[in-house]
Amino acid sequence: CIRDSSRTGLHPGEVTVAEMLSDAGYATGLFGKWHLGDHYQFLPLQHGFDEFWGIPYPNSMWPFHPRTFAEAGEDPRLTAARDRAILVGYAGVSNPFPRGQGYPNMPTYDGDTIVEFNSDQSTFGTLFIDKTLAFIEANQNQPFFAYVPLSAPHVPLHPGPAFLGASGEDLYGDTILEIDAGVGRILDKLTELGLENDTLVIFISDNGPNLDYGIDGGDPGPFSGGKETQGEGGIRIPALMRWPGQLPAGTVITEMASIIDVMPTIAGVTRATLPSDRTLDGVNLWPFLTGATSTPPHDALYSFIETYWDTTAVELGTVRSGDWKLHVATSGATNTPIALYNLATDPAETTDVSGSEPAVVAGILALADAKVAEIIADQR
Repeated sequence: CIRDSSRTGLHPGEVTVAEMLSDAGYATGLFGKWHLGDHYQFLPLQHGFDEFWGIPYPNSMWPFHPRTFAEAGEDPRLTAARDRAILVGYAGVSNPFPRGQGYPNMPTYDGDTIVEFNSDQSTFGTLFIDKTLAFIEANQNQPFFAYVPLSAPHVPLHPGPAFLGASGEDLYGDTILEIDAGVGRILDKLTELGLENDTLVIFISDNGPNLDYGIDGGDPGPFSGGKETQGEGGIRIPALMRWPGQLPAGTVITEMASIIDVMPTIAGVTRATLPSDRTLDGVNLWPFLTGATSTPPHDALYSFIETYWDTTAVELGTVRSGDWKLHVATSGATNTPIALYNLATDPAETTDVSGSEPAVVAGILALADAKVAEIIADQR
């Protein structure tokens, strides 16, 4: 998790989707949140993007975080943030940063240049989309890749004035309405320019709701847990893809896939060249998405616990194989089973069935051990 105090960022040897597509002749643009380093060498233009307009880390990493100490004469935005956090029951508001510490001014970038600090976040929902539409229009006569990582609905929620109160479901509902409208504007622009049938659109999230923020963090629905947990509410996310004439409309796929599959899938569709000097865990989903094959993309998928302090430690959290999901604890190269759930019958992970399914536990545990051993062997 790269933040303002980080001195590291995206490794120069990594190959981004933007670099891959740039090499294939695509124009590339990023409009929204980067979160892979804010020093010059880590910024998007040094990693394959022709254009960047946005912020270098989440919109919560600014001076108006509710954990900041209350001070006389403070900025009204900080007071409002703290009042909102108390209202929704944010757990962290009672654990403030050490006095005098907190997040610094948050920059907004145009390319490599900071153009503003602490931008009015209620403008982001419109501006990120405006910049995207201008990029699409400017590059309509050549292949292009637009990456639009919106800051919303990450807290703090700041829906634009046109959407404030529009949903009847408080700020979160208003924010979702604004996101929906923004995606609609992009789709409308593609249709207007006659590019609808030539463009693959992928809409995807990165994690479940931040439950610490109450109603402002979202709701996992029928699943357990949220962001930074190993429950389905934390790691199961929606993904929608649209390409008229290429992907059959209305298709619902329930097999396992992952964000790690996005890059190989885009490479397959665009005929761009994947890096050949490394092993990629993702697979090209396109044959499965189009019905060319019915073989599931993955035999197993793995989720990991984020480790902040020991960058060499491997902490596997869960292994999903078919309908089975095994939670594990990792110590060194050894995994110990914690609980087993059958997600087909128990998607909320309420009933541990490990005691009655020892063969399933043993089989998945072998997968876990092999994966951890592989990662440790590859570390340099």
